[in-house]
Formats: sequence, C-alpha cells, structure tokens
Amino acid sequence: MQTLGGYHPGFVIPDHYPRVPRLGYNWLVDDQLSIKGEAYCALTASVLMAGLHVQATWNSGNLQAWFNVAVDFIIGWKPFHYDATAHASLGVSYTFQFFGTQHLSFEVGADLHIWGPDFSGQAHIDLDIISFDISFGGSPSQLPAPISWDSFKQSFLPTDDAICSIAATAGLISKTGNDATNLGIFNAKDFILVTNAVVPSNSAHISNDLQVGQLYYTQNGTQVSLLAFSAATSDGSLTQATPANAKTRATGSPAIGPVGVQANVLTSTHSIAITRDGSNVEHEFAYTPVLKNVPIGLWGSDLQPALNGPRFVSDTLTGFEITPAAQAVPGETAPIDRSKLQYDPETVVAYSWTPEPPPFQADALDELTRRQRISSSLVDPTVATARQQLCTALGIGADAIDVSQASTIASTFLTAPQIKKA
Repeated sequence: MQTLGGYHPGFVIPDHYPRVPRLGYNWLVDDQLSIKGEAYCALTASVLMAGLHVQATWNSGNLQAWFNVAVDFIIGWKPFHYDATAHASLGVSYTFQFFGTQHLSFEVGADLHIWGPDFSGQAHIDLDIISFDISFGGSPSQLPAPISWDSFKQSFLPTDDAICSIAATAGLISKTGNDATNLGIFNAKDFILVTNAVVPSNSAHISNDLQVGQLYYTQNGTQVSLLAFSAATSDGSLTQATPANAKTRATGSPAIGPVGVQANVLTSTHSIAITRDGSNVEHEFAYTPVLKNVPIGLWGSDLQPALNGPRFVSDTLTGFEITPAAQAVPGETAPIDRSKLQYDPETVVAYSWTPEPPPFQADALDELTRRQRISSSLVDPTVATARQQLCTALGIGADAIDVSQASTIASTFLTAPQIKKA
C-alpha cells in the first residue's frame, strides 16, 4: 500500500494503514482572489484512488463570487473497472442596505457520478430554483467482465519456474553456485526446509492426500503452533498429530475473483515428493503447514472487491516446513584394544649432545690476505669434497654451485670477513 495525501472519502481506513493528512495548498492571488484546496492519491492491493478539491473565492466590497470543484475516483484492474464522482458549483452574492441589511445570492451546481465499463452514469443539475437528474449508459448494477486465466497469469504471476520455491532456514552447512535445484549440504540432525507457492492452495498431496481444510494446533498464551503431518501408521500414510490439548482452525478458501473462479470450483494442490535412489521416502520427514494472508483482489471471490471490505484472504495454505521425522541415531564408537595404544620399547637415537665448542678466534691477517685465503679455500680439494658430500645429502647436484669465479667472489665483500685461526 502506498499513499500521498490520504484516501478516498468513502474508504474506511484499516487499523494497520497509516493515517496521512491531505496535501493542501492555499494561494492568496491578491487582496480579492484566493484559491485553496487539497489532493490525495493512494494505491492499495486492489484499487487506485485519487482526488482533487479546489475552492476559489473572490471578494470586492459587498460583492462575493465563488467556484468549487471536487473530483474523486477509484480505478480497479484485472478486470478493469472504475467509479468516479465530480461536483462543480458557481455562486455569487451581494449585500446591500435597504430597509436594513439585505442579501442576494444565486448558485448553480452539478454533481456527476460515472462508472464502468460499460460507461454509465448519473448527473444531478441544481439551478437554484429547480433541480433534476439525468441518467445515461447501462445499468448501475453491471459488474465488470472476468478476464481470462492467461491474462491473469501474465499480469500477476511470475514465470512457471518461480511459482514454487524451496529454501533452507536452518541446518545448511555449505552451498556452491546459484543452481536452484542444488539445495546444498545439510546437517541431518537439525535442518529445516520450507516450500513456498505464490498461488495459495486448498488441498495438499504428500505421499497421500492431506486434510488441510481444518488444521490442528496448540496454543501457549499467544503463541500458536500448527501441528505437523507425519507417518504414524504402518502403511506410511501421513496424518496430523492430534494431542489431547489440540484445537482446530479453518484454513482460508482461495478463489480467483478476476477470472470469475469461485472457491467451491477451484482446485489448487500443493504437492511434495522426496525420493532417494529412486524410492519415495516422504514418510521419513514431518511437514508443518505454512499459512499466509493473500490479497483479496487476486485470490478473493469477488470480481470487484468492496472498497471497505476485507483486504486479505486469511490463513491460506502456501507451503510446508519440512523437518526430519525422527532425530538421527548417533553411531557407537568402536572398541579399541588398549594394547594398541601402548608405547614401543624402542630406543631412537635422533641426536647426541656435543661438548661446548671453543670460542671463535680470528687469525691476525690483513685485508688483502683474508680475501686471498677465501678465494683459495673455495677451490681447495678438501673443501670441494666436503661440498660434494653436503650437496649429495641434500639431494642437490654439486654442479649447481658455480665456483669457477672464485677469484672474484672474495672481492665482492665490502669488508673481508674474519678468518678462524687454525
């Protein structure tokens, strides 16, 4: 529902609708002429309503003239119908002194009421000294013609693959991609799936036909909980639980008013099938009905819903909440031979302690001698043999280390490092 400036004067505002003041204006054109008025527009579940009221007044001494216009209309769609009223009046008055204060006034006006289709209406003409009515068009009781199912479906329903949906509300562990047919991976202990249909239903089939015209529920204070359907019989048929404190409530009876289909001839079935490895397993789950209020302009019985009638068809069946019928049975931990957990009396020599190494003592060599010592040691046969052994232990080929430029390696040091004293 959306509104700007309020509602039609004949519209009884529901408690949950906002109370909105009229959009008003007041224009003082000059000292003699003033124009004021108000306007509104509102869109509800079934109709568009709008109106405009204008009042112009002119005063000049003892002479006064006025002009009033008011228009209010309501338009419904699918099927299209309309109803509008208009009023216009023009008057003048003059005040003068003659054997006291005297007033002369004259006013003419007209009221128009039109409706359709077919275009019809009635006009009331008031000429102050005489008034009369003029009727035109068809019968005032004529109802709009129903639209076709194809037109209703194209105008108000989503595509076929979006009319029914299923979503996880609990227990979802992970899901990849946006494929609607892939619900994801669930925790089997506490998952909840909820089906939803844009079209309300008056019957249901899950393994067998379910009785959904009257549903059992329990109540704790203001909390109302519908009872689930589950397999309580040996043949796996689903029935609704009926504890001693259960009460019953009637579900809403949807129709398709714009198409002219009444509730007693409409059959809309909410069906659920669950299979595993090609076999039906609906009996392994519980199904709690989901009831919603749906717009009476779409799913009510009337072609032209009453302006001040109910706004919704209450408690219609639109889906089910699916949960495991029984909690998953936890597995048992396999016994383990305690002897398998005992340690093996095997001594593993991973390393051995060595005495504390002596402190480093540098050889008293000058800068040039240290560089020469470094260059010669890189190609020393003993060092080359040790390098080969180390590379082999590490799985690295010794040829991967290039020491052919040993004479220039030492020159790359900014300061030649100290050399251990032999």
